[in-house]
Amino acid sequence: MRKKRGTLDGGTITWRGKTFPNVKERGDCKANFVATRDGVTIELCTATQGVADLTVGKDTFECQMPGRGRPMPPVVEDPFTECTRDADKRHLRGQARKKFMDECVL
Repeated sequence: MRKKRGTLDGGTITWRGKTFPNVKERGDCKANFVATRDGVTIELCTATQGVADLTVGKDTFECQMPGRGRPMPPVVEDPFTECTRDADKRHLRGQARKKFMDECVL
């Protein structure tokens, strides 16, 4: 039997420095690959090109190539970060910076 072109079947998946060997292809998703190492199962399930869910043990991560698939949620900075950036732009130091930060964060 010939391997399908572009498959991970029989290959490896490396996640955070751990290599999961002997990947098996399953048909639950558009492309679905599963491997186990030291009792931990890793599953890569792709829905569309550029978007996938990666499950390691009980933890699931949404993976997306930049500019593809589902839009990424906007990055919302906490007010403290914005206040710090504003204080830096104004070159505030010492008491002036402390007063600005106290008023800004409130």
